[in-house]
Formats: sequence, structure tokens, C-alpha cells
Amino acid sequence: MKKLLLTLLLTTSTLFAIIPQKNIKPTAKQMQLMDEIRKSYSEGFWAEKMKSRFETVKKYGNRSQEFLFPDTVFAPVLFGKYSDKTELHSVPAFQQLLFSGPNPTGTVTDFYKECSYNQLIMTGECLGWYKVPRTQDYYVKDGERNAGLSYGGRDFTIDLMIEADKTINYAKYVSKIDAEGAHVTLLATYHTGADAASGADNIWSHRWNIRDRLLTRKSQNDTLINKNRVLSNGKYITNDSLNGVRVIIDGDYCIQPELRGSNNSSGSMKPIGVLAHELGHIFGLPDLYDTDGTSGGIGNWCVMSGGSYGGDGSHEGTPAQFSAWCKEKLGWINPVNISSYIPSQPIQYVEKYPELYKFYPKGIVSGNEYFLVENRQKKGYDQYLLESGLLIWHIDNSISSNSNDSRRKVDLEQADGLRQLNTSTGRGDAGDPYPGSSGNKTFDGYSSPNSISYLNQQTYAGIRKISKSDTIMFASFDVGTRPYIVKINAELLEGDSSNSNGRVDAGEKGNLKLSIENIYPFSLTNSKIVITSPTTDMVIDTALLKISVGGLSIAESTYKNIVYVKPTATSGRKTLNISAESNEEVFRFTPTVMVGFPKFILLNADSLATENVGGRYENIVKTFGTDGELVTLTENLSSLSLKNRTVLVFFSGRKKSNIISEALGDSLIAFIKRGGNVFLSGQNIAEDFKQRNSTLSTRLIKSSFNANVMLGRTLYGIPSNGMGAILTQMTLGGYNATPNQTSPDELNVSAAAMPIFRWNDATTGGYGGVWYKDQTANGKLVFWSFGLEAIPDTVTDGTVTSSKAFSTVMGWFNGLVSSPDFTKNNLIPGKIELLNNYPNPFNPTTTIKFGIPIQGNVRIKIYDLLGRLVTTIANEEYNAGFHSVTFDATQFASGSYIYKLEAGNKSITKKMVLMK
Repeated sequence: MKKLLLTLLLTTSTLFAIIPQKNIKPTAKQMQLMDEIRKSYSEGFWAEKMKSRFETVKKYGNRSQEFLFPDTVFAPVLFGKYSDKTELHSVPAFQQLLFSGPNPTGTVTDFYKECSYNQLIMTGECLGWYKVPRTQDYYVKDGERNAGLSYGGRDFTIDLMIEADKTINYAKYVSKIDAEGAHVTLLATYHTGADAASGADNIWSHRWNIRDRLLTRKSQNDTLINKNRVLSNGKYITNDSLNGVRVIIDGDYCIQPELRGSNNSSGSMKPIGVLAHELGHIFGLPDLYDTDGTSGGIGNWCVMSGGSYGGDGSHEGTPAQFSAWCKEKLGWINPVNISSYIPSQPIQYVEKYPELYKFYPKGIVSGNEYFLVENRQKKGYDQYLLESGLLIWHIDNSISSNSNDSRRKVDLEQADGLRQLNTSTGRGDAGDPYPGSSGNKTFDGYSSPNSISYLNQQTYAGIRKISKSDTIMFASFDVGTRPYIVKINAELLEGDSSNSNGRVDAGEKGNLKLSIENIYPFSLTNSKIVITSPTTDMVIDTALLKISVGGLSIAESTYKNIVYVKPTATSGRKTLNISAESNEEVFRFTPTVMVGFPKFILLNADSLATENVGGRYENIVKTFGTDGELVTLTENLSSLSLKNRTVLVFFSGRKKSNIISEALGDSLIAFIKRGGNVFLSGQNIAEDFKQRNSTLSTRLIKSSFNANVMLGRTLYGIPSNGMGAILTQMTLGGYNATPNQTSPDELNVSAAAMPIFRWNDATTGGYGGVWYKDQTANGKLVFWSFGLEAIPDTVTDGTVTSSKAFSTVMGWFNGLVSSPDFTKNNLIPGKIELLNNYPNPFNPTTTIKFGIPIQGNVRIKIYDLLGRLVTTIANEEYNAGFHSVTFDATQFASGSYIYKLEAGNKSITKKMVLMK
């Protein structure tokens, strides 16, 4: 049954034609014909022979080498020229290129010897040139310009075979003798010109058979053939014999072009890649590229895909080796079945050593789905690979082809997790092998990519601790036959003698709660736990500790009063070194525990955790030289323990509605009134307040939403402002910036706050941030109407980095950055300024704030839209600095008004709306 299944799988494989060069696509009709070729493909002698070798190796394993001998193929390679064309290169030159050598990049013979570890000697004799009786247009047009995929390629092969029979002795190439006769089991043919797969108007290279076509032509009384030589099964009787036995051509063939490139009239000889690929089909292998053209298949990692053009897609004369699955199916390698845990397994490079490792689910040799692991290095024919390392293949022999990008017959688990071979037409990159450019050293059921089966079940296949790429690599192999601890979490809890404030503080003893997760089916029993602290802040009781956890389970255990926090310890996260021992391995982890209440609290309201904005803020805080406690926003505000904090940093990421609740806003206001410092950073906060008609615009951020900033994302610091003078220019987006800013806010700033930035124009741009200080408790608030995380970590244009921006805010909180108290009117602008009135719209009063650089008379006049003076609300001497006046519109009708500032010979006007 297994043999029958394998037969069906190889018979129903995808189109046996060469993958097109990049940017070349077959027509819809040609693709349809390719499907027809696939449907009618016959296995042939060599496919059956290689399948038999595979079954023998599978059955007898390494013992099979006692009775398996190298296969030798000696094929006639016929060179034919269309009746209206002539050749450019000689047959002896092709003999040297393909088989005899010397060829600087190696011959087809060399290629198959290397890939098969000398188990296949692929040779041939180049013969011709023979003129076929019809024109190129006949063979290529194929009825409708079908690139020879309908009948043209077969007719060319038939006509060439018959023409050659006049002069050559086919008996030299017999590989099988039976009651029917002596059989030539393979023909390789070459036509003049270039390849349709390279863009030429010519035959598309492919592998097929001529049997059906011969029978059709016989039935049509085709005069170019002797129908008496065509057997009822479509095989052809030559005019040659071997020891009195007639020589029969079975009809399996592969066809290739004379010339490289897309020009039928000029070019060098076609390199060996296309013949190496088509011979792979002769030996029973399917195409492993995506035949519907929607993705890259397995890319350049195999000669049966894009690797026929070289490991980098640019060296047809040095095709990439066969992939692991191909070598297994051809019986060249007997993979080692992994049935138990193996630590630090050496893996030799497969270009020289026939070494593969096979991972069935749970290590049980059964079914069609498994993983193969090989070590590919830039050696031999793999010298042009884009990267070296372990290739991990996901195999499903129940699938017939690689056209389904979600479930392929042979799929490469790309180490960088981007799946670009499945989602684009790229043909591989340095992120595909392990560790590769992504540095990925783990492949298991919880990694990315992972070893979950196509039925979404755990296979327990694990390849971990992958070493750096080398000719001998190392990795730990697993198939779920032992306990495997993937995680140990720790939590420090108050002990018997604590102050009951919810945390273990300096000078207290605490309990340690451990949570241990075992992701394999086998239990871990009475495991020895060793805990140490790399810091001097804590002392851990060294008494022996034990823990147990069942298979596929999480267990928790609390150890009483084993942690002592020294009186000199600072609040913050502390790292522990924890190890758990099994019979096979010591699992080591470094969880953290919280000691006391850090003065910094980072409040995460982001709605898209995958962007890890919280981690970004934690790293920024660390550059400031302190630790912050990252907390996810919940409705349980008491858990924030704001009474124990001095600085609260709030960020909202992509969140757009109900960002700061009324209750949280009230807590933040109370925190500021107690002397706390608040830094709010996020798009849509002001807009959300406006949409909710929340008074937090006035009470908390002292500014209101004016518009979204849709174009331009540069902020200019206001020079007269202490923070603005330091944060001169910031740009949202760029290297290492979080790309989450879709609609930052432009603000109207009230007289109770001070603007920091202007959007996109240093002089006239709308405001992008404010600050103010509580005059009683000295609590401070900084509000930025965009996300700090969108500012790059690294810049090259002299703009401000996110770390500098954050440290500037913290410096003001700590008194290290001087931002004058604008309520005392000692901030001097460089020119006259008229700020947006606040609120706007208003009813019935609004505040107008202005600034003048020198002492002088100031007039503020109100006009209606017709330009008529309504009232004058200021006309007096003012000192240099910022000032504010109130406009009471109780006696005026609803509508739009103009307010105008006049100072010296300068004036500025703005518009406001009275809405009753």
C-alpha cells in the first residue's frame, strides 16, 4: 500500500517543465497545457528505478548499501535544428559542457555525482546536428503559439529521433532488456535557439513522453513516420538491434534549448542548470516551484525549483543541489529518524556528507507529514547560496504539488518567520536558513515559525540551541519524549512580617511564588530548583527546593519567607537566576520580580500589543538611568498605587476612543495636585475628549482638539519655551520608530498652559504639545498630542531622538530643565504672539493669551465679520512677556468674530466662534 501511495504521489505531481526566469510568466493557455502534461505524464523506467531504490533504502536502512550499487545512465543527447534555422555551437562543445569536461563550472555528470554521493553516474553522448523536416514556427506555434507544449515539443523529438536513427546506433544506449526488446529508456533533445522559459519565442523546456503523439500521428497516416515501427503502446522500434534483439525507444524525453537568454539568433551555450532540472523529472521528481506563479515555491534552495538558475538565481552553470526531500526520494540519503531527545547533535554539511534528520510527530514513524533537517553550506554546487545554515523542511506527502501556499508538498520553514517564499514571488534570502540573518536558533511548537502540523496539532518536533553556521553545526533534537520546561515565572509576595502595602519593600522578607510550564506530555517529578540573585539587593534561602509539574501542564508553588530584601535595596524589577533539573537537561531562566513601588509607572493603553510599544518605553526609561514599572491600563485604578509614585508616563499607541476615562483623568489631576508629574503621549487624546464632550480638555490637558495632522510630521520647538529650546526639531517616523501614528492632533492651547511645539512650520504651525505646573503642589503635566514612540532612536539629520526627548521631559520634572513659570509673566517671546483663544467655540467667555517682546501699549479689539468694531477688551501698557485677557460675550449674538492684537506697528488677527 505504501508503495502504491508513493506511486500515486509522484504520478500526480505538478508540471514537469523548467521554472521560468524571474519576470517571465507563461500565458493562461500555456499553463493549461502544462496541466495537461502533468495529467498524462508517465513515470518511465528511471522514475521506477529510483523509486525502487527509495523503497529499498527505506526498508533496509544503512544495510541497503550492501546490495545497492551506483546507477549509471548513458543517454543519447540529440541536437536538432529546425529546417529554417542553423546552429551556433558545435556538438563537441556541448559534449564538453555537459558530460566530458573540462568545464570550469562543472558538468551535469559532476553535478549528479556530487548530489548523489557517487550513487548516480549521469553520462551521455551528444549527437547531431540533425535537421528536422519542419520549421521553427511549426514546432513552436503548436497550433496557437503554445511554446511547443501542445504537440510541438513532442513532434520535434519524434522527428529528431527518426532522423538520427538513419545514422546512429541506438543499441549503445540500451538500459533494459525484456521480452519486448532492448529499451532505450531516455532521450535528451536540444533545439536551436533559446528557451521560452527565458522569454524567447521558442519551445518551453519540459519533460514528457512521445507515446500518445506517436499513436496519433500513426492514426493520421503521417508520412514522416513509418507506422510499422510504432507499437500499440506508442513505443518506437528503431532500425538497430542488440545481439539480435530489436532496440525500442520507450519515448520518455526531456527537451532543452541551445542558447542562453531570450535571443534565438545569438548567445552562449545554455548552461547545465536546465538539463539538471529536467533530468530530475526523468528520475521521478516533481516541480517544487509554485506552478501557478503566485509565490516562489521553495525558491533557489533546490534545483527542482529556482535553484536551476543557481543558489542566487544568477548562475545557471552552477545549479543549487537537490533539497533534502529530493535526496530522500531518490534513495541517496537514508534520514535518521529522531525518536528521543538528543542534546547537541553534530550535523555535517550535506554537500559532502549524506546526512539528514527526520522528525515525525512524537517521534513515531507513521503518516505523510514530517520535518527534515539538513546543513547547507556554500560548498560545491551550493557555492552561490544566499546564506548557509540549517534548512528545516516541512513535508506532506499527501499533497501532490507546491501550488497551495498554505499547505505544500515540500515547504521551507523560513527562519525569519516572514514566509516570503509563500507570500511573494521572491526566491529566497539570507533570512531563510537557521540561524540566518534573523539569528533564530529555535524551531519548535512555540517558535516562529513553528512545528505545528497542518491539522493544527503539536508534533513536538524541536530543533533548539542551533549553533552558528559552519560545516559542522550543532543542535538539540526533541520529539516530545521527555518533560520540557519552556517557562518559569516568579512573583515576590508579602511574607509573614510585612507592612501589608501589597509589595515586599526594602528590609522585608517575602514569599516566592513560582509558575512552571511543561509543554511536553511527560511529567517532571521532584525537580531540584536552584535560585540565586545576581544583585546584592536580595538574599535567597539556599535550602533545597523541589517542584513537580505534569505533562502539558502549568504548576504553581509558593516558598515561604525565602527572600530577604536588604534595607539598602532600591525599588524596581530584580532579576533571579532559576534552574530546574530533569534527568536529561537543566532548564535555566531569568525571571524578574518587583521590589517595592518604583517611582516611575508606565501606563500602557495601547490597543495593539504586537508593536510592543510598552517595551519601547521601558527601554527609553532605562536610557534615563532608572527603572519603570510597566502596567497595562485597567479599570482598577487603585492597583496603580499612585500614592507611591512620583512620575506617571501614559501612552496610548493606536488607541482612538475612550483613551482616558473620566475616573482615570480625575486620578491624574489628583496626582498632579499632590505634587506628582504626568507625561501624556498619544494621538487622538484631545480629539477623543472633544468627541465625548469631556471636561478633561479643560481640567487635565488644558488644551483642546483643533484638527488632525494628516500631512507632514515634523515638530519645531518654540524657542522661547525651555523645552522647545532643547527639542528644536523632531520628526515622526524613520529608523527604529514605531509606525503607528495615523492621526496625531493639532491643539488649541488655553491660557492655563504653555505650548511646546508647532507642527510642520516653526512660525505659523498649529500646536503639538503643552505643559503646565500646579502652583500649589508643584505637580507638572506634559502633554504631547502624538506618540513619543514614533520618534526614532537613531537619527543622522541632527533632529532629536526619542531618548533625548524623554530625558528632557524628565529633566523638567526633576528641575534639571528650566521651563519658566508662565503664570509669573517672566517668559519673554522673541516677537509678538497671539495664541488661539480658549475655549473655542465658547459661551459666554473665552480667554485670549498674547505675548510681547518689549514693554508697550497693547490693544485687543473685537470685530464682526463685516469688519465693524464690536468692542475693545484691552488698551493699556503691558510688560514684556505673556499675558491673558478674558472676553465676556454675554451681550453679543452667536456667530463668528475677529479678534485683533495691536502692539507698536505690528498686528495679528484670529477668528473665534460664539455659540449660545
